Amino acid sequence: MYPSAHPQGTSRPAHYYIVWDDSQFSADDLQKLSFYLCHTYSRCARSVSIPAPVYYAHLAAFRAKQHIASKLETSGVVSELSGGSGDAVLTTAQYVEAVKVLQELQASMYFV
Repeated sequence: MYPSAHPQGTSRPAHYYIVWDDSQFSADDLQKLSFYLCHTYSRCARSVSIPAPVYYAHLAAFRAKQHIASKLETSGVVSELSGGSGDAVLTTAQYVEAVKVLQELQASMYFV
């Protein structure tokens, strides 16, 4: 896959591994879909080097990281295992709560 117009830098081909294929696409159809998705990234009017859903997943993960960091700053929970170094530790429930998306935002791509 090699989109011809790029916003900046040198264009580069991407290599993908299919771990699980529920779609039953042929290799050509999957390559074509990936190529088309390189042209649908909402932050750029040109094609990008990897499919837009990959960029969106990265943005959502970055936003989740920011929510967790904010929760750590305000949690006041200090790890006893860290020897009192001040490292905060959250429970699984606190992590889930920190990255929970409001009901009215769940149908939107708020992280873009």
